[in-house]
Amino acid sequence: MMRIAVALGLALGTSACAVVSSERPLFTAADSVGAPTLRPGLWVAIEPACKFNPRSPAAAWPKCVSAVVVGPSTLMDIKRDDDPSESEPPVQTYRLAAGDPVVVQIETPPEPGAFYYGLRPMASDGQGRITNVRFWFARCEAPKPAADTAKRRRLLAGLYPVKGQEAGCLARTPAAVRNAVRLSEGWAFDGGAGEAGGTVRWIRDGDR
Repeated sequence: MMRIAVALGLALGTSACAVVSSERPLFTAADSVGAPTLRPGLWVAIEPACKFNPRSPAAAWPKCVSAVVVGPSTLMDIKRDDDPSESEPPVQTYRLAAGDPVVVQIETPPEPGAFYYGLRPMASDGQGRITNVRFWFARCEAPKPAADTAKRRRLLAGLYPVKGQEAGCLARTPAAVRNAVRLSEGWAFDGGAGEAGGTVRWIRDGDR
């Protein structure tokens, strides 16, 4: 979902660099016990007023549709027909950490660290697999009002600045990540300056 996360960030005016990260993955298999399961297949984030044929090949969809192939523990972008690059999209790994809300930990090998997002299941299939979610950034700090031009940052509890970055931040404990995810959900869907979330849904089986 990293591409979807970046797409949401661009659409909502939020830099992906502002997402909470860590120097190493903070959540393990033990944290996934009791977490929901995403239905494998093609997942999409669709911009408002976007028109496309959901039955056509995903590589031919317009840019207003961000698609990713979701596996049991992996994520892979769709290589678009209009992409001039000859390289294949990288495969990322993810882990869902159980809780309310669910924490999404995304790793981007060969980098050793991870990025964090929040997820709230909205629908499931007959087997209990999740098919529709609300998805949002774990923010480093509360959104500032438009009139606030101060450069001073007020990072959330347990978060630390990233050397050389103005927007990023680091978490060193799972508790700090969970706190950021919990607070960020309210900001992501309040309809104001802090809006940085969206809906992502399963659209069909397969990877094409």
